[in-house]
Amino acid sequence: FIDRKCLPVELGGSKAFKYEYVVPKINENACMGDAKARVVAERTFGDAVDAYECATRMWLKGSSDDVSMNAGHGRDSAREAVCVAADALDPYVRARTLYHRLGFI
Repeated sequence: FIDRKCLPVELGGSKAFKYEYVVPKINENACMGDAKARVVAERTFGDAVDAYECATRMWLKGSSDDVSMNAGHGRDSAREAVCVAADALDPYVRARTLYHRLGFI
């Protein structure tokens, strides 16, 4: 069951929604062809993941609260580095979508 107020008008509902497609720009995904920059971004991402795994192992092995707390802070910064590296790698491995063009991402 789908409530009529959730359906668009053209499907018999009462929701006034109109889909508009935004045409891609000509060179929207041009950076996907930059193999050198992609390799650098992949290497940076891999290094960040390795650092995060190492920090997590240290955090898990911490025997005292002080050691574990310090390792936890290192793990937090390593996690942030993974997020930053993933964002830097994204344009080289994932095509832009309608959601990018509309500003949702």
